[in-house]
Amino acid sequence: MPMSFRSWPRTIVMLCAGFMATHGAWAADDALWEQIKEGGYVLLIRHAATPLTKAPTPTSRGGCVHERDLSDAGQMLARKLGVVFREHGVPVARVVSSPGCPSVETAQIAFGRAEPWTDLDPAVDRHTRLSRSVNALVNGTAQTGNLVVVTDKLAISDLTDRTLSAGDVLVLKRSGEQLDIQGLLTAAP
Repeated sequence: MPMSFRSWPRTIVMLCAGFMATHGAWAADDALWEQIKEGGYVLLIRHAATPLTKAPTPTSRGGCVHERDLSDAGQMLARKLGVVFREHGVPVARVVSSPGCPSVETAQIAFGRAEPWTDLDPAVDRHTRLSRSVNALVNGTAQTGNLVVVTDKLAISDLTDRTLSAGDVLVLKRSGEQLDIQGLLTAAP
């Protein structure tokens, strides 16, 4: 069915609004990428995608807690994440990951390394324990680069009350003992 003359202005306005919103997001992303080039940030990354299965499967890749390996799409996303970081010239001082295979594998593919990260500090609740653990990691990281933490959806949610998609990067800046959210970056297409 052809579009009526009356609907054209509405369509043009909607297209322009969509373009402006997308362009504004790109500009905000560019500013945030520039900001993290200075170093001193915590870059909290949700591991890349795994196969959609309910039960963990034995892994063929060593050095991690037996869970699911990354899917082919997850491996591609992890590679893209590393490329995007290099293209933007983001200094990475340290890369830590949760012990689960998806986190370890994402860190190793994207950054070529992964230190084991365990949040074993006994605390009243998981949020407090994770906050203390991340603050200890920040204390042990040079301020000339950024601390990259690759972990799972639950740890990110417990720490920040945010839910991220696979491969998303939540940019945090420490203020005293608190982590303030600076913005969200994504390597996904």
